[in-house]
Amino acid sequence: MSQKICSHPACNRVNRFGWRHCRNKVHRDYCSLFCQQNAEGLDGGPVAQTEDELRNYRQRDTCLCCGAGFDREWTENWSNKRLCSQECSNQVAHRKNGKRNFQALVLLKEVDFGQGLTGQDLFDYLKLTVYSVKGAAGVATILRRWIRCGALEKVSRPGSRSTAKAAPLYRFRDNWEETSGATTLGELL
Repeated sequence: MSQKICSHPACNRVNRFGWRHCRNKVHRDYCSLFCQQNAEGLDGGPVAQTEDELRNYRQRDTCLCCGAGFDREWTENWSNKRLCSQECSNQVAHRKNGKRNFQALVLLKEVDFGQGLTGQDLFDYLKLTVYSVKGAAGVATILRRWIRCGALEKVSRPGSRSTAKAAPLYRFRDNWEETSGATTLGELL
């Protein structure tokens, strides 16, 4: 199991990537979404310089299920929070394969940075979770319904010939809210 100290200048938590139940599956240089957003200035606030500043700082974010606002904290249980309440968590969990599908959508939203991810990239991330997916083909099957509804698009890699067997890239459309009729990831499930 590989271990690494969080890349945030004020945090000293150990990040364990090899452990399947590790809280942070996406931002591997940081121990949590909280530290990644604060260190890179994505939360709009000042970058914390000490552990006390981290402890006292609250990030304002929007629930990916219902769209309501909530505060994310540095404490371990709340540092990767993406949903505002237990009701939203239950709403995701009670859908067939809801947690796995939600994780795939979160990965596309937070990791792809507009370029897109291949099915193999998504499979590699999902392999770190407790949800079983059968390779890149399994990921393609999961994403197919969101391609049909207009939320995601499947594009050829730049520079690849259409006759070549290059893996396609999956990404959110620029206007995915309009084309799919959904305003949150929870509505896509």
